[in-house]
Amino acid sequence: MAILNSATVGGQINLAGDSHLRTGGKKFTLVMQLSIALFTVSLVWFSFVYYPKAVDKFQKVGLPQGKVIAEAEASAGFPIETGQFRIVYEREPNVYYAFIEGENIAEYADNKNSATLSIKSALGLTSVCELNIVYVSTAELEVPQDLKSPANCK
Repeated sequence: MAILNSATVGGQINLAGDSHLRTGGKKFTLVMQLSIALFTVSLVWFSFVYYPKAVDKFQKVGLPQGKVIAEAEASAGFPIETGQFRIVYEREPNVYYAFIEGENIAEYADNKNSATLSIKSALGLTSVCELNIVYVSTAELEVPQDLKSPANCK
């Protein structure tokens, strides 16, 4: 066992036989400096390259409007009634009638999409393109042709 002798020279502590500590300390310092540099480069890359691309990607998806889509109790079947719409099913002609509330076209379109989603949920479908759905504005708005049929159906 080596005995370490210490002496203070110029405010520094010198240990006898500390030459191996100096080389180990230099290696440790080098590893720490490389780690800090790698962390800094990673942080800059995530901040200025990755994060803006991720934000742009999710901005294009869009968030729902301020109004939450109304939940409809469809367990008892039709009619489905909420404050925004009323859906009635007529078995004989096999037609769904959706009476949509809305003071303007934008509100009508929001409520129409909510009604379509409720029909999908009630019937357990992924698309309503095969169904006969008649959308009617209760405020007697002049509805454009593209809003008279389910969205994304051709």
